[in-house]
Formats: sequence, C-alpha cells, structure tokens
Amino acid sequence: AVTVVECLLPESEEVHEYYLVLRDRVTLQIVTLIELLSPTNKRPGSDGRGQYLEKRQEILQSRTNLVELDLLRGGQRLPMQTELPPGDYYALVRRGWRRRRASVYAWTLRQRMPAIPIPLQKDETEPMLDLQAASHCSLA
Repeated sequence: AVTVVECLLPESEEVHEYYLVLRDRVTLQIVTLIELLSPTNKRPGSDGRGQYLEKRQEILQSRTNLVELDLLRGGQRLPMQTELPPGDYYALVRRGWRRRRASVYAWTLRQRMPAIPIPLQKDETEPMLDLQAASHCSLA
C-alpha cells in the first residue's frame, strides 16, 4: 500500500526592503536614493544580493546620488574597489557627479552613529541626516 502523510512546507521568508527616493520637484527625476541594506543584500549567492548588485550598478552608472546604510554586522559587505576602513557599520555617500568616488563613514558598536550628508543637486546645500536620532524612529 502507498503511504500518505501530511507534511508542512517551509514558510516563505517575507523580505522587507527599505529605501527612500528623493526626486526633483519639477522633473520628478530621481536625485538621491537612500538604501538600507537587508540581510538578503548581504547573503552570498542569494537572489536578493544579485538583484541589489544589479540595481546598484545601474545607479553607479548614472548621475543619481546614492546613500547606502549597512547597519548589519553579519553578511558579506558590498564590493568596493578599495578596502573599507575598519568598522562594524558603514554609510556610503556617493555623489552622482563624482562618479566612482564615495565617502565611506565607518563606526563601531561602541561609537555613536554619525550624522551624514544627503547629496541633492550639485550646487545645493546638503542636509545632514543624524543616523543616531533617526534610529529611534520607527519604520513601521
């Protein structure tokens, strides 16, 4: 006789990707993209990492400003041409007009999170984002 049993399938992993898009008021073109990296962005070989790296490459080939927040100690760091400074957490600020250059902010678990500039249009004043204060806000 054939044996039939009911089995549970693995739960699907719900992935939340957090990002913020800043657009030009008149043209609605994307000026700055702020990305909060997720565990799937940092998991080697995952679809989420591959998709994010493709998206990142597209942004880096454009004039769009990019701010990446890596607030995860685990996982594989995103690729860079030069070595990252020592740290547990990172914020990358890439201004679209500087193409391949980016400012990288690194800090440890024991340090206060920094305030970082948010690039807008080339000649506009860059507002500062206090990451420590922002971390107390809920994303829900």
